[in-house]
Amino acid sequence: MGNGDAFGERALITGELRVANVTAVSNVTTLVMDRATFNESIGELRDLMDFNDRLHTIKGLSIFAESDLTQIEFERLAEKICEVCYKKGTKLVQIGSPYPQNIWMFRKGELIVYGTKSDTIHKMQGGDYFGDKSILNSLEHISSHDATCETVSLSIYIIILLVGQL
Repeated sequence: MGNGDAFGERALITGELRVANVTAVSNVTTLVMDRATFNESIGELRDLMDFNDRLHTIKGLSIFAESDLTQIEFERLAEKICEVCYKKGTKLVQIGSPYPQNIWMFRKGELIVYGTKSDTIHKMQGGDYFGDKSILNSLEHISSHDATCETVSLSIYIIILLVGQL
């Protein structure tokens, strides 16, 4: 770390125990801020960190990483993301029903996808995503599979898109 670098902000924001030690290897002068001052002064940092997390998630998905999207377009996508938690048994898509033009990106939990064309069951977990094909199809796309939440709590990011809305 060097001049202007900071550490400890995640512990201030989340309240989690610090997971690293910091040792000075030369004479160092630091500025220190307690939680109350931090929250009062830099409260919006959490929003910025959440936005950067969403932006990083999008850029890590192969469908976007291999695209020629500009930084502004990536930021617009990140703005369209919302985090949603679903209860066990919730169906995100259902065979024979219109397929929402969403991309679901899994943070934690498990979703099971049952297809009609094969007996294969796909288990989707943190880091997986689906729905990317729906944004390439017409608004009238009908689902050929069921996708059901398997765990007690499924936490996912959803990008709600309408074709051409970037």
